[in-house]
Amino acid sequence: MYSLFSTKSGEAGYRLQYFEAFNWGTFDKEVFRISPQCNTTLITGANGSGKTTFIQGLLTLIVPEKRYRFYEHQRTEESYVLGEYGDIETESGRQIQRIRDDKSKAYSILLATFKNEERYVTLIQARWFAGSEMKRKYIIAFKPLTIEGDLNPFDSKGEWLRNLNKKYPKIGTKELIQPFEGPSKYAEALLKVFGMRSSKALTLFDQTMRLKVLGSLDQFVRENMLEESKIEDDFQNLRSNYQKLLDAHHEMQKAEKQLELLKPVKENAEELEKTKNELQILSKLKETSPVYFHHKKMDYLETEMEKESIELKRITEKELDLKNEIDADRETEKTLDADIRNDETGKQIQELDKEIRSKTADKTKREERLNRYNRAAIRINFDENPSEDLFYEQITRANRRHEEIDDELKNKENGIQKRLRILENEKETAEKQHEEKAKELDELTKQKNNITGRISEIQQEILAITGATQSEIPFIGELIQILPKEKNWEMAIEKVLHNFALRLIVPEEYYKQVNEYVNEKDLRGKIRYERFQKENFMNSLLSKDKDSIISKIEIKRESEYADWIENQIKTKYNFICTSKDDLPSYNKAVTSNGLIKNGTLHEKDDRQKALSRESFVLGWDNKEKIKLTRDSLKQIETLIKSKREDISKFEKRQKRLEDEKEDITKFLQYENYSDLDWKVISLEIQKLIKRKEELEKSNDRVKLLKAQLSELQANINLKENEREKLIVSRTTKKTLLNDLENQFSQCSSFLDGFKDILFEERFLEFESKFKKELEGLNYSNLPLRQKAVVDGLTKDIEYQTSIQRRFELQLQSSMQNFKQPDDSIIQIFKDWTSDTHKLGKEITFVDDYIEIYNRIEREELIENRTKFKNYLNDNMIKGVSDFKTLLDNQEEQILESIEALNESLKKIDFKKNPQTTFIQLFAERENSKDIQDFRLSLKEWKPDIAEYERTKDDQILESSFLKIKELITKLTEKEDWRKRVTDVRNWLKFLAKEFYREDMKRPPKVYDNTAKLSSGEQAQITYTIMGAAIAYQYGILKDGMNTNSFRFICVDEAFAKQDEEKAVYLMDLTQKLNLQMLLVTPDDKIHIAEPYISGVHIVHRVNNRNSRIFDTTIEQAKKIIDQKTLTTSDYSS
Repeated sequence: MYSLFSTKSGEAGYRLQYFEAFNWGTFDKEVFRISPQCNTTLITGANGSGKTTFIQGLLTLIVPEKRYRFYEHQRTEESYVLGEYGDIETESGRQIQRIRDDKSKAYSILLATFKNEERYVTLIQARWFAGSEMKRKYIIAFKPLTIEGDLNPFDSKGEWLRNLNKKYPKIGTKELIQPFEGPSKYAEALLKVFGMRSSKALTLFDQTMRLKVLGSLDQFVRENMLEESKIEDDFQNLRSNYQKLLDAHHEMQKAEKQLELLKPVKENAEELEKTKNELQILSKLKETSPVYFHHKKMDYLETEMEKESIELKRITEKELDLKNEIDADRETEKTLDADIRNDETGKQIQELDKEIRSKTADKTKREERLNRYNRAAIRINFDENPSEDLFYEQITRANRRHEEIDDELKNKENGIQKRLRILENEKETAEKQHEEKAKELDELTKQKNNITGRISEIQQEILAITGATQSEIPFIGELIQILPKEKNWEMAIEKVLHNFALRLIVPEEYYKQVNEYVNEKDLRGKIRYERFQKENFMNSLLSKDKDSIISKIEIKRESEYADWIENQIKTKYNFICTSKDDLPSYNKAVTSNGLIKNGTLHEKDDRQKALSRESFVLGWDNKEKIKLTRDSLKQIETLIKSKREDISKFEKRQKRLEDEKEDITKFLQYENYSDLDWKVISLEIQKLIKRKEELEKSNDRVKLLKAQLSELQANINLKENEREKLIVSRTTKKTLLNDLENQFSQCSSFLDGFKDILFEERFLEFESKFKKELEGLNYSNLPLRQKAVVDGLTKDIEYQTSIQRRFELQLQSSMQNFKQPDDSIIQIFKDWTSDTHKLGKEITFVDDYIEIYNRIEREELIENRTKFKNYLNDNMIKGVSDFKTLLDNQEEQILESIEALNESLKKIDFKKNPQTTFIQLFAERENSKDIQDFRLSLKEWKPDIAEYERTKDDQILESSFLKIKELITKLTEKEDWRKRVTDVRNWLKFLAKEFYREDMKRPPKVYDNTAKLSSGEQAQITYTIMGAAIAYQYGILKDGMNTNSFRFICVDEAFAKQDEEKAVYLMDLTQKLNLQMLLVTPDDKIHIAEPYISGVHIVHRVNNRNSRIFDTTIEQAKKIIDQKTLTTSDYSS
């Protein structure tokens, strides 16, 4: 088993056998050759002798693409082919010196032969000129060729190549000579032939030649040791799948948007049909109403007439019986009265009775007055049962308080009643303002412009009747807005353009319809409109002062009316915005405070409404006005609340005062103390009763007669009262009966007109409809119930008629919105009008719209959603999953590559004193937010299919779609970001750790950036990492015996600025890696390389112009150097 670390340098892999250069730089007119014979050798020579020039020919052969190599001193291929070697000063200036200045004759050939144990591979590059253009030919040959023996004579027409192909024809199917036109294909073939992993191997060859100290180890590993992700084709495939998904989503969205716009059509059509049906039912019920109630009335009249006739007969008979009874009682009364009058004592008792009754009645009245007085006194906090003096004192106090209350209530200056009237007026004004502002806010939120009120409603009516869109018949004001930088002129410009802004623009196609509508319709408001006819306005020819209004506004250029508006402002409103001092200088001007000058006329409107920003009407964005209106609403609401609180406070005070005043008024009705003094009259009554009792004791007969008379008179009175009531009832009943008979006759006459119509079914419908209203219906409440029903029907018919009109307008508007939607919808769905252009505008065509709605809802939307779901679930989930798997696999490959590199690094002793160490590479997850977000987005976009199948919630799919849309869009639009996040090398951060062989538990030393290290440490870590990278990229396996691997490196200025220890480390490392090295170093450093090299190539200059090189032994080279046989040139190659 061979080891990677064998000290035999020629065991395996491709190594340089020899290298030839013809006409390359200062190597001129002959073939210059070195023959390392697959061994490590050294090129040396004086400074400026041509060492670098020679090995850069070798670099050009192995690294053909300019992007992967670096020439010293800003050299180019052309400068090497022409043999540039310096410049001189001439009379005409600095001039470059060239060995081969004639491009028609100049050509150059580079050739290198490599061999492994099995075969030879020769690399050839030829360069010549066709005119001023340099031509190139690249060849890989599977034979050991030479310039002299195989390529000369060389010619620019390609005969040399044809001769070469004849000399080495293909063997079977294998071409021995493989020519390439360009460096890329040549490089691809070279990588394959030499078993290199990727183009990074070529970059490493170039870097090794220059052997610069590493900066960021992380960057070096990422850029030079690992392959860039090749995912562009995979991403484009993913995009292709996404585009199908996007198309399906677009079709689904279009169907959803069509349904969304057609839904109001369907709903309005259904509501309109319901309203028409309801109107028919209501009209039929109203026709039935009078017939129904007349039928009912006749039924009730018959019953009432029969009932009243029986009652009239009963009353008449009862009244006659009472009359006879009263007549008999009157005769008895006369007899008893005569008996009493004939008794003298009886007469006196009668007189006393009369006086007692009178006095008792008076006493009762006084007691009642005193009780009422006491209650009134309590209510106003006065004393009860007063003495005579206190009585009159309280009257005085009550009058004074009455006057005070009157003054507080009715004072003309600040009385409560006046203040309440003012507050009520202020509240009503504020409520009206609130109602107007609320309506204005509602309008603003439904539109984009700043124009509200009745004028805006008229516009909407015109749009509905014509079928036009808002953009076709706009207000002028919604197409103009103040430039943000000119806001200090906003109030002034609003005043100048206010009336102009409130005009509608009516194009020719709608002009006739608008005229007819405006002329015939009671607009309940005012509208002004301009007839628009297309023409060339040539606005560019009109002057535009930098301070004019036109320079301070912006016109909505998407509108077809933009040029017309610009022309109108330039010709009719060309006011100059100026200061008050300069105002007289202009014919038309306005100041920032709103003073307008128009010829000799000057005008300034400082009314609050004119100054308010809420009255501004310019602009196609009303967000600011909505905010102002909302703020104003809040202020008004606060004001209304405050007024209501004030009113409530004053009303409560007013109620308390009025109640108190009323109580005082009631109290003041008692003006005389004697009206309340019942005690005086009580004494008088007692005296009269005593006297009467004395008389009655002396006459019992009179007492008995009077008792009989009193009882009889009471009975007569009762009967008289009852008889009077019966007489009144009889008269009333007769009148009522006559009225009932007249009503019955009228009902009969009315119903005669409906004899031929069957109303039974209608009556059932009528009673079902008005079951609640007809409950408890009778003769007495029939008129009121009939009026209530008829009034309700009339009101319902009027309401339904207005509803019908509203639904007709809404239906027409919704149809128009579908047929010609907003521009924003057309921008999204370009083919919208292809589905709608044949649809009619009138509501008579609504069935066509409903048919489309039903087709989309029942077929197209289902199909589109299914298609979208299938694309999302099948194509995109697999596509993104495959894409993610590809990236994950690349990450895994990187980690495996690091492991392979570590196998090589583990065998290399990094340090030996005081303990032996070795280097290992580590890959850590990069914490970059971009990378983390990208990786997360590859996982989180997937929909929860199980949840979707359970709930059928389309938002689950939509949410997933939006996430994948966001990801694909970002990947597409941000190419730099895409390249960064999909290059898996950027997912990891790389660093090196130094481990101790004897003590693996000892914490390792970490290397992530060599800037912090000493120069020696920098060199050593550079050699180590680069050596491992070379082993990896060149395809050198662990056993070191794979023949199909590249084993050659070249190091220019190998030991420059390095101590001998680190130089020896480099040589040891190269040897351990079984690499053939070509060292380029000054002659004073040969002793360092001597133990490792098998030969020397010496470069020297002749005549300070031409470079030459030859092979020699180490001993001979040392002798030449010691004797200083070769001269030194000052020219730096």
